[in-house]
Amino acid sequence: MPWKRIILCVCAIVAPLYIPWYLAILLAAFAAGFVPPIAIVVGLIFDLLYYPGNGLPYFTILGVLGAAIAFFVHRFVKTRIMS
Repeated sequence: MPWKRIILCVCAIVAPLYIPWYLAILLAAFAAGFVPPIAIVVGLIFDLLYYPGNGLPYFTILGVLGAAIAFFVHRFVKTRIMS
C-alpha cells in the first residue's frame, strides 16, 4: 500500500502550514516510521517557518535525531518481520 505512505508523507510535509506545531511533529514522527527522511524534511520546514535568526536550527537537529531513531527502528522491525 504505497499510496498510503505517499499520502502520509504529503500530509506531514504540509502539516506545519495548517495545524499546530505539536500535532505536526506528532504526524511527522508517525510518518518517519514508514519513511525515515521525512523527519529531516519537516524539521527543515519548521526552521524555515519559525527560525528566529540566531542560535541553532533546533527543529532540523531534532529532525536528524528523529530520522536516525526512525531508521534504526524501521530497520529492526523490517528485519524481524522478514525473518
